[in-house]
Amino acid sequence: MARSRNYKATSGYARERGRAELPQCWIDTAGVAEYRERVDPSTEALTLETEYENFLSRNGRNLRIRIVWLVEPPAGLAEMYEGIDVDQVLAGQPWEFEQQETLLVTDFLGRYEAFMPVDSEVRAPVSVEGEGD
Repeated sequence: MARSRNYKATSGYARERGRAELPQCWIDTAGVAEYRERVDPSTEALTLETEYENFLSRNGRNLRIRIVWLVEPPAGLAEMYEGIDVDQVLAGQPWEFEQQETLLVTDFLGRYEAFMPVDSEVRAPVSVEGEGD
């Protein structure tokens, strides 16, 4: 309702909408994720991209999807790794993150990028109890 009345969306609102509209994606509300174009994407990534494009189309979402190589994760994904504190990530302190193939969904809510790792074990939780940043 707030968006329809031209109010800016907060990060909490973006995460909530992301859980509902972009399941298993991490919404980069802090703008900390870094990625580069993926060359020679895997068959698994190409299949996932096709499936997710079809899912979004069936649900009336016209968003662009690309396969990218995630170099620095969004804060929510960083928090998922044990012992990682989002403040540490935002402060640019080093920590272990394995770069990985990821789907990138652009222009979510007109301003956010969303990421769905090809590795299903590091995708965002879909329940309301999960963070899903």
